[in-house]
Amino acid sequence: MNCQSQAIILSCIKYGDQSLIIKAYTKSKGLITLISSRKRNKQNQATSFQPFNRLVIHFNFSPNKSIHRVKEALLETNFEGQYGVMRSAIKLFLAELSLKLIPEEDLHDELFNFLWKKSSMLEEKDTSLSSFNLSFVHELSQILGFQPNFNTDGEYFDYRESQFVSNKPTHQDFEFGLNEPVKRFLSGNSLNRNERSKLLNFYLLYFEAQFGGNISRLKSLEVLQAVFA
Repeated sequence: MNCQSQAIILSCIKYGDQSLIIKAYTKSKGLITLISSRKRNKQNQATSFQPFNRLVIHFNFSPNKSIHRVKEALLETNFEGQYGVMRSAIKLFLAELSLKLIPEEDLHDELFNFLWKKSSMLEEKDTSLSSFNLSFVHELSQILGFQPNFNTDGEYFDYRESQFVSNKPTHQDFEFGLNEPVKRFLSGNSLNRNERSKLLNFYLLYFEAQFGGNISRLKSLEVLQAVFA
């Protein structure tokens, strides 16, 4: 079946000398795996299939197969020139995190539109980058329907209960000292670098508590922390 869809690249690895294996979140089919050959696609693959890029992809979709072949990929961008180190690190982090959280072939229009918009924002020179990652994970938790409950009182955030509690939990899955940073963040007030880092790590641990896996130890996180240090 010949398909055409907007797509956001979440990962790309080299396969042999002439091909790439790509994970893409598409508007029409959800999260799928694609294979692209240089012989078929003359456009620079290294540029087109970078993490968190937006493309329009023409591909052969076979419902009974796990990998689908790209016929043509057209890069959607308003950005001229090369991304700086900071924006590239953000794109890599957002792509890796999204790939961890999105189920295979899950169709979710709101999620797709959210990712597309965030990718586009990273091309705008006026976009503030300091809290971009934090805003992303906060909004993502809302869209996926498992946001933490910040409306309860208490000094301890219990990952198992997904909310603040007054008494220190008897287990180790809790966080202390989030109240003030959370209040300022939700109120739109600025946070310092340490507070932003603390809240970002909190969200990753929260995702990990909900989904399992090693979300708090993403490979791209170390790069991101070094860039924002």
